[in-house]
Amino acid sequence: MKLSALIITYNQEKSVAAAVESALMQTVDFDFEVVVAEDHSTDGTREVVQELERRHPEKVRAICRDKNLGANANFIEALSVCRGEYVATLEGDDLWTHPRKLQRQADFLDAHPECSMCCHAVNYVHEDGSQPPHRVPEGEYKQLSNLQEMLTSVGCHTCSYMFRRLLLSSPPDWLRTLWIGDWPIRMLLAEQGYMGYIDEVMAEYRIHPGGVWSGTSSEKQLEGSLQMFRCVRRHLSDRCSAETAWLVACSACRLSRLRELAGKRDEARSLLIEAIGLLLEETPGDQNLIDELIRIVARLAAETSSKASLDFVQLRAKSEELARLKASRFWRMRQFLVSTPGLGPLLRALRRR
Repeated sequence: MKLSALIITYNQEKSVAAAVESALMQTVDFDFEVVVAEDHSTDGTREVVQELERRHPEKVRAICRDKNLGANANFIEALSVCRGEYVATLEGDDLWTHPRKLQRQADFLDAHPECSMCCHAVNYVHEDGSQPPHRVPEGEYKQLSNLQEMLTSVGCHTCSYMFRRLLLSSPPDWLRTLWIGDWPIRMLLAEQGYMGYIDEVMAEYRIHPGGVWSGTSSEKQLEGSLQMFRCVRRHLSDRCSAETAWLVACSACRLSRLRELAGKRDEARSLLIEAIGLLLEETPGDQNLIDELIRIVARLAAETSSKASLDFVQLRAKSEELARLKASRFWRMRQFLVSTPGLGPLLRALRRR
Protein backbone atom coordinates (compact mmCIF):
# COMPACT_ATOMS: atom_id res chain seq x y z
CA MET A 1 0.00 0.00 0.00
CA LYS A 2 1.26 3.42 -0.91
CA LEU A 3 0.00 5.54 1.99
CA SER A 4 -1.58 5.57 5.43
CA ALA A 5 -3.48 8.65 6.58
CA LEU A 6 -3.00 8.54 10.36
CA ILE A 7 -5.53 10.52 12.41
CA ILE A 8 -5.01 10.82 16.18
CA THR A 9 -8.07 11.79 18.20
CA TYR A 10 -9.18 12.27 21.80
CA ASN A 11 -12.38 13.97 22.98
CA GLN A 12 -13.11 15.48 19.57
CA GLU A 13 -16.61 14.21 18.85
CA LYS A 14 -17.65 17.47 17.20
CA SER A 15 -14.72 17.69 14.78
CA VAL A 16 -13.29 14.23 14.10
CA ALA A 17 -15.85 13.33 11.40
CA ALA A 18 -14.83 16.38 9.36
CA ALA A 19 -11.15 15.44 9.75
CA VAL A 20 -11.80 11.91 8.50
CA GLU A 21 -13.96 13.16 5.63
CA SER A 22 -11.15 15.53 4.58
CA ALA A 23 -8.96 12.44 4.18
CA LEU A 24 -11.61 10.42 2.36
CA MET A 25 -12.16 13.25 -0.16
CA GLN A 26 -8.58 12.98 -1.40
CA THR A 27 -8.12 12.27 -5.11
CA VAL A 28 -5.14 9.97 -5.70
CA ASP A 29 -3.90 7.38 -8.19
CA PHE A 30 -2.79 4.89 -5.51
CA ASP A 31 -4.27 2.82 -2.69
CA PHE A 32 -4.43 4.40 0.76
CA GLU A 33 -6.00 3.71 4.12
CA VAL A 34 -7.32 5.99 6.87
CA VAL A 35 -6.22 4.81 10.31
CA VAL A 36 -8.09 6.58 13.13
CA ALA A 37 -6.53 6.06 16.58
CA GLU A 38 -9.07 6.95 19.29
CA ASP A 39 -7.43 7.29 22.70
CA HIS A 40 -10.22 6.17 25.10
CA SER A 41 -12.19 9.42 24.90
CA THR A 42 -14.65 10.42 27.59
CA ASP A 43 -17.13 11.99 25.15
CA GLY A 44 -18.74 10.52 22.03
CA THR A 45 -15.61 10.44 19.87
CA ARG A 46 -15.39 6.64 19.90
CA GLU A 47 -18.94 6.22 18.62
CA VAL A 48 -18.33 8.73 15.83
CA VAL A 49 -15.14 6.94 14.75
CA GLN A 50 -16.80 3.52 14.81
CA GLU A 51 -19.68 4.81 12.72
CA LEU A 52 -17.22 6.19 10.16
CA GLU A 53 -15.58 2.76 9.97
CA ARG A 54 -18.99 1.12 9.39
CA ARG A 55 -19.78 3.59 6.62
CA HIS A 56 -16.37 3.27 4.92
CA PRO A 57 -15.10 -0.25 5.69
CA GLU A 58 -12.92 -0.32 2.58
CA LYS A 59 -10.95 2.76 3.73
CA VAL A 60 -11.30 3.49 7.44
CA ARG A 61 -9.71 1.42 10.21
CA ALA A 62 -10.69 2.46 13.73
CA ILE A 63 -8.31 1.67 16.58
CA CYS A 64 -10.09 2.27 19.88
CA ARG A 65 -7.97 2.08 23.04
CA ASP A 66 -9.02 0.22 26.18
CA LYS A 67 -7.25 2.89 28.22
CA ASN A 68 -5.88 6.35 27.60
CA LEU A 69 -2.28 6.17 26.36
CA GLY A 70 -1.55 9.86 25.81
CA ALA A 71 -1.00 11.51 22.44
CA ASN A 72 2.55 10.34 21.76
CA ALA A 73 2.07 6.72 22.85
CA ASN A 74 -1.19 6.60 20.89
CA PHE A 75 0.64 7.88 17.81
CA ILE A 76 3.51 5.40 18.17
CA GLU A 77 1.18 2.42 18.67
CA ALA A 78 -0.99 3.46 15.73
CA LEU A 79 2.05 3.99 13.52
CA SER A 80 3.12 0.39 14.17
CA VAL A 81 -0.03 -0.93 12.48
CA CYS A 82 0.02 1.41 9.48
CA ARG A 83 0.64 -0.39 6.20
CA GLY A 84 1.55 2.46 3.87
CA GLU A 85 4.98 3.20 2.46
CA TYR A 86 4.25 6.82 3.40
CA VAL A 87 2.33 8.18 6.41
CA ALA A 88 0.44 11.50 6.47
CA THR A 89 -0.58 12.82 9.89
CA LEU A 90 -3.68 14.70 10.99
CA GLU A 91 -5.23 15.48 14.36
CA GLY A 92 -8.95 15.04 14.92
CA ASP A 93 -9.70 18.77 15.12
CA ASP A 94 -7.81 19.82 11.98
CA LEU A 95 -8.61 19.53 8.27
CA TRP A 96 -6.97 18.81 4.93
CA THR A 97 -8.37 21.39 2.53
CA HIS A 98 -6.79 20.49 -0.82
CA PRO A 99 -8.22 17.42 -2.63
CA ARG A 100 -4.81 16.60 -4.15
CA LYS A 101 -2.74 17.11 -1.01
CA LEU A 102 -1.82 13.45 -0.57
CA GLN A 103 -1.04 13.04 -4.27
CA ARG A 104 1.15 16.17 -4.33
CA GLN A 105 3.18 15.08 -1.32
CA ALA A 106 3.55 11.46 -2.41
CA ASP A 107 4.75 12.63 -5.82
CA PHE A 108 7.25 14.92 -4.10
CA LEU A 109 8.69 12.09 -1.98
CA ASP A 110 8.82 9.80 -5.01
CA ALA A 111 10.81 12.45 -6.87
CA HIS A 112 13.11 13.24 -3.91
CA PRO A 113 14.53 10.03 -2.42
CA GLU A 114 16.92 12.16 -0.36
CA CYS A 115 13.96 13.48 1.66
CA SER A 116 12.72 11.70 4.76
CA MET A 117 9.58 13.83 4.94
CA CYS A 118 7.57 16.52 3.19
CA CYS A 119 5.56 19.45 4.60
CA HIS A 120 3.53 22.35 3.24
CA ALA A 121 1.98 25.64 4.34
CA VAL A 122 -1.04 25.62 6.67
CA ASN A 123 -3.73 28.17 7.54
CA TYR A 124 -4.16 28.82 11.28
CA VAL A 125 -7.87 29.44 11.86
CA HIS A 126 -9.37 30.82 15.09
CA GLU A 127 -12.75 29.13 15.44
CA ASP A 128 -14.23 32.03 17.41
CA GLY A 129 -13.31 34.50 14.67
CA SER A 130 -11.27 36.60 17.10
CA GLN A 131 -8.40 36.81 14.61
CA PRO A 132 -8.21 36.45 10.84
CA PRO A 133 -6.66 33.27 9.45
CA HIS A 134 -2.91 33.44 8.93
CA ARG A 135 -0.50 31.29 7.01
CA VAL A 136 2.35 29.32 8.62
CA PRO A 137 5.11 29.44 7.66
CA GLU A 138 4.93 32.98 6.33
CA GLY A 139 7.03 34.20 3.45
CA GLU A 140 9.70 32.17 1.69
CA TYR A 141 10.75 28.75 2.95
CA LYS A 142 13.51 26.52 1.59
CA GLN A 143 12.38 23.61 -0.54
CA LEU A 144 14.92 21.31 1.13
CA SER A 145 16.11 21.77 4.74
CA ASN A 146 18.68 19.77 6.70
CA LEU A 147 18.70 18.99 10.41
CA GLN A 148 20.49 22.18 11.45
CA GLU A 149 18.11 24.33 9.43
CA MET A 150 15.11 22.47 10.81
CA LEU A 151 16.24 23.20 14.37
CA THR A 152 16.37 26.94 13.70
CA SER A 153 13.30 27.38 11.47
CA VAL A 154 9.72 28.24 12.33
CA GLY A 155 8.69 24.86 10.99
CA CYS A 156 5.46 23.39 9.70
CA HIS A 157 2.40 22.02 11.43
CA THR A 158 1.62 18.36 12.11
CA CYS A 159 -1.31 18.34 9.69
CA SER A 160 1.17 18.94 6.86
CA TYR A 161 3.54 16.04 7.64
CA MET A 162 4.10 13.15 5.25
CA PHE A 163 7.06 10.85 5.87
CA ARG A 164 8.58 7.50 5.03
CA ARG A 165 7.05 5.09 7.54
CA LEU A 166 10.06 2.81 7.98
CA LEU A 167 12.20 5.73 9.17
CA LEU A 168 10.09 5.87 12.36
CA SER A 169 9.73 2.13 12.86
CA SER A 170 11.76 2.24 16.10
CA PRO A 171 11.26 5.64 17.76
CA PRO A 172 13.27 6.29 20.96
CA ASP A 173 11.64 5.53 24.29
CA TRP A 174 11.87 9.15 25.45
CA LEU A 175 9.37 10.18 22.77
CA ARG A 176 6.60 8.46 24.73
CA THR A 177 7.37 10.51 27.83
CA LEU A 178 6.90 13.91 26.17
CA TRP A 179 3.79 16.07 26.15
CA ILE A 180 4.81 17.55 22.77
CA GLY A 181 5.29 15.06 19.94
CA ASP A 182 5.16 16.75 16.56
CA TRP A 183 8.40 18.75 16.84
CA PRO A 184 10.63 15.85 17.98
CA ILE A 185 9.10 13.62 15.28
CA ARG A 186 10.18 16.17 12.69
CA MET A 187 13.64 16.26 14.29
CA LEU A 188 13.96 12.45 14.24
CA LEU A 189 13.06 12.43 10.55
CA ALA A 190 15.42 15.33 9.77
CA GLU A 191 18.25 13.22 11.18
CA GLN A 192 17.69 10.75 8.36
CA GLY A 193 17.19 12.98 5.35
CA TYR A 194 16.13 16.37 4.09
CA MET A 195 12.78 17.92 4.95
CA GLY A 196 10.97 18.87 1.75
CA TYR A 197 8.53 21.77 1.48
CA ILE A 198 5.67 22.52 -0.91
CA ASP A 199 4.79 26.22 -0.97
CA GLU A 200 1.03 25.87 -0.97
CA VAL A 201 -1.66 25.93 1.74
CA MET A 202 -3.32 22.50 1.86
CA ALA A 203 -4.62 22.21 5.44
CA GLU A 204 -6.16 24.10 8.37
CA TYR A 205 -5.01 24.08 11.96
CA ARG A 206 -8.02 24.90 14.11
CA ILE A 207 -7.37 27.05 17.20
CA HIS A 208 -9.97 26.68 19.95
CA PRO A 209 -10.14 26.39 23.78
CA GLY A 210 -10.26 22.59 23.65
CA GLY A 211 -7.08 22.27 21.59
CA VAL A 212 -4.24 20.23 23.08
CA TRP A 213 -1.81 23.13 22.52
CA SER A 214 -3.95 26.23 22.01
CA GLY A 215 -6.17 25.38 24.96
CA THR A 216 -3.25 25.04 27.37
CA SER A 217 -1.65 27.69 29.60
CA SER A 218 1.60 29.34 28.51
CA GLU A 219 3.27 27.88 31.59
CA LYS A 220 2.43 24.31 30.63
CA GLN A 221 3.49 25.02 27.04
CA LEU A 222 6.87 26.22 28.29
CA GLU A 223 7.25 23.27 30.66
CA GLY A 224 6.53 20.87 27.80
CA SER A 225 8.87 22.70 25.44
CA LEU A 226 11.72 22.70 27.93
CA GLN A 227 11.30 18.98 28.64
CA MET A 228 11.27 18.27 24.91
CA PHE A 229 14.32 20.39 24.06
CA ARG A 230 16.32 18.82 26.88
CA CYS A 231 15.52 15.36 25.51
CA VAL A 232 16.43 16.42 21.99
CA ARG A 233 19.73 17.90 23.19
CA ARG A 234 20.63 14.64 24.94
CA HIS A 235 19.57 12.64 21.90
CA LEU A 236 21.65 14.65 19.44
CA SER A 237 24.63 14.74 21.82
CA ASP A 238 27.42 16.73 20.14
CA ARG A 239 25.48 17.28 16.90
CA CYS A 240 24.02 20.77 16.44
CA SER A 241 24.98 21.52 20.04
CA ALA A 242 24.82 25.31 19.63
CA GLU A 243 21.32 25.12 18.14
CA THR A 244 19.97 22.83 20.87
CA ALA A 245 21.60 24.95 23.58
CA TRP A 246 19.77 27.97 22.23
CA LEU A 247 16.44 26.11 22.24
CA VAL A 248 16.86 24.88 25.82
CA ALA A 249 18.10 28.27 27.03
CA CYS A 250 15.19 30.17 25.47
CA SER A 251 12.60 27.90 27.07
CA ALA A 252 14.40 27.86 30.44
CA CYS A 253 14.64 31.64 30.50
CA ARG A 254 11.00 32.22 29.61
CA LEU A 255 9.85 29.69 32.18
CA SER A 256 12.13 31.33 34.73
CA ARG A 257 10.23 34.60 34.32
CA LEU A 258 6.93 32.87 35.05
CA ARG A 259 8.42 31.15 38.10
CA GLU A 260 9.74 34.50 39.36
CA LEU A 261 6.32 36.11 38.96
CA ALA A 262 4.79 33.22 40.90
CA GLY A 263 7.24 33.79 43.75
CA LYS A 264 9.16 30.54 43.08
CA ARG A 265 12.56 32.19 43.20
CA ASP A 266 14.67 29.08 43.73
CA GLU A 267 13.21 27.49 40.60
CA ALA A 268 13.61 30.75 38.69
CA ARG A 269 17.27 31.02 39.70
CA SER A 270 17.98 27.39 38.75
CA LEU A 271 16.46 27.86 35.30
CA LEU A 272 18.44 31.05 34.70
CA ILE A 273 21.68 29.35 35.69
CA GLU A 274 20.91 26.57 33.22
CA ALA A 275 20.22 29.08 30.43
CA ILE A 276 23.33 31.16 31.04
CA GLY A 277 25.53 28.10 31.45
CA LEU A 278 24.42 26.70 28.08
CA LEU A 279 25.01 29.99 26.32
CA LEU A 280 28.47 30.39 27.80
CA GLU A 281 29.30 26.81 26.86
CA GLU A 282 28.04 26.88 23.30
CA THR A 283 28.40 30.45 22.01
CA PRO A 284 31.39 30.82 19.70
CA GLY A 285 33.61 33.85 20.12
CA ASP A 286 36.20 35.37 22.38
CA GLN A 287 35.55 34.31 25.97
CA ASN A 288 37.10 37.48 27.40
CA LEU A 289 34.71 39.55 25.30
CA ILE A 290 31.77 37.47 26.52
CA ASP A 291 32.87 37.85 30.15
CA GLU A 292 33.16 41.61 29.70
CA LEU A 293 29.69 41.74 28.18
CA ILE A 294 28.24 39.85 31.15
CA ARG A 295 29.91 42.25 33.59
CA ILE A 296 28.45 45.26 31.77
CA VAL A 297 24.97 43.78 31.61
CA ALA A 298 25.13 42.76 35.27
CA ARG A 299 26.14 46.28 36.29
CA LEU A 300 23.38 47.88 34.23
CA ALA A 301 20.83 45.45 35.65
CA ALA A 302 21.94 46.24 39.19
CA GLU A 303 21.93 49.99 38.71
CA THR A 304 18.67 50.32 36.79
CA SER A 305 15.35 50.13 38.59
CA SER A 306 13.27 49.76 35.45
CA LYS A 307 14.08 47.21 32.76
CA ALA A 308 12.56 49.55 30.17
CA SER A 309 15.23 52.20 30.82
CA LEU A 310 18.33 50.05 30.32
CA ASP A 311 20.75 52.05 28.22
CA PHE A 312 22.10 49.69 25.58
CA VAL A 313 23.90 52.60 23.92
CA GLN A 314 26.64 52.05 26.52
CA LEU A 315 27.05 48.50 25.27
CA ARG A 316 27.08 49.46 21.60
CA ALA A 317 29.82 51.99 22.30
CA LYS A 318 32.21 49.46 23.83
CA SER A 319 33.75 48.28 20.58
CA GLU A 320 33.15 47.25 17.02
CA GLU A 321 33.56 43.66 18.13
CA LEU A 322 30.84 44.04 20.73
CA ALA A 323 28.52 45.55 18.12
CA ARG A 324 29.05 42.46 15.97
CA LEU A 325 28.19 40.28 18.94
CA LYS A 326 25.01 42.30 19.48
CA ALA A 327 23.60 40.96 16.19
CA SER A 328 24.11 37.36 17.24
CA ARG A 329 21.79 34.97 19.04
CA PHE A 330 24.04 35.29 22.06
CA TRP A 331 23.30 38.99 22.35
CA ARG A 332 19.55 38.59 21.83
CA MET A 333 19.46 36.10 24.68
CA ARG A 334 21.46 38.50 26.86
CA GLN A 335 18.83 41.18 26.20
CA PHE A 336 16.14 38.71 27.15
CA LEU A 337 17.96 37.65 30.29
CA VAL A 338 18.63 41.17 31.44
CA SER A 339 14.89 41.91 31.50
CA THR A 340 14.34 39.13 34.04
CA PRO A 341 13.78 40.30 37.64
CA GLY A 342 16.74 39.74 39.93
CA LEU A 343 19.19 38.96 37.15
CA GLY A 344 21.86 41.45 38.20
CA PRO A 345 22.74 39.84 41.54
CA LEU A 346 22.55 36.39 39.97
CA LEU A 347 24.98 37.27 37.19
CA ARG A 348 27.41 38.84 39.63
CA ALA A 349 27.27 35.72 41.79
CA LEU A 350 27.90 33.51 38.79
CA ARG A 351 30.93 35.53 37.68
CA ARG A 352 32.48 35.15 41.17
CA ARG A 353 32.21 31.35 41.05
